[in-house]
Amino acid sequence: MSANRDAGNAVAGRPGPTPAARDLPDLVIFDCDGVLVDSEPISCRVMSDVLGGFGVTMSPRECHTFFTGVEAGFARPFVEARTGRPLDPEFEAVYLARLSDTYERELRPTEGVAGLIAALRRAGVACCVASNGTGATTGLALGASGLAPDFKGRVFTSEDVELGKPAPDLFLYAASTLGKRPERALVLEDSPVGIEGARAAKMAVWALAGTYPSADLGGADRVFESIEAISAALGLLEPGVLHEQRWTGRRAERGREIARRSATNEPPTR
Repeated sequence: MSANRDAGNAVAGRPGPTPAARDLPDLVIFDCDGVLVDSEPISCRVMSDVLGGFGVTMSPRECHTFFTGVEAGFARPFVEARTGRPLDPEFEAVYLARLSDTYERELRPTEGVAGLIAALRRAGVACCVASNGTGATTGLALGASGLAPDFKGRVFTSEDVELGKPAPDLFLYAASTLGKRPERALVLEDSPVGIEGARAAKMAVWALAGTYPSADLGGADRVFESIEAISAALGLLEPGVLHEQRWTGRRAERGREIARRSATNEPPTR
């Protein structure tokens, strides 16, 4: 793939082996939380609430600081080391149940992601998910957001490898399983940990700002403010599609809001 350092709608990042417009990769590897879905604020809020129920005080902001992007299973040893006492054996089960319920009510795909996946499929580009979460949490996110069918049989998590991100293992395992070469893959990430792992795997990596500010994502080849900007950089947006995607997304979100307020007898907003 030839390099393209024109930032376009992106925030400039460290130059590297990125695909130029229409010079598409053979494989696009999506991170889940923070790229496919904006789940981090929800999961951090739920984590804070559940820990509070077990007598551990951590704000959602602290949960974001210590748990976002890290390998699955990090929460228990971290909390036990911090408090000096064992965490209740039911913690994980309670967290997953609460997370599932909250995801079903609140989680939606990141704006523009459905269009990007569809465009990549039409272009013959393979797609998969590589998440530092567990199979359970990643499955919850994909299922609740409606994205699970798009990645059936192509979801890889930290449970599939000995070392999760920032080690390269997860990315290399995903590419190998799908029969793709690392140098022909493009990783879409939202965290410094994921970016480090992708670079260690010798893969091109583009970052989506949001979970972390653009300034923290300088290790990526390019940094973008939206999925639509990524689609445009790949040459996958036809004239007028961006406007239509935004309009459709707003209309769908408004419909969901009306349905939610109707179900809870809340007055409509204007």
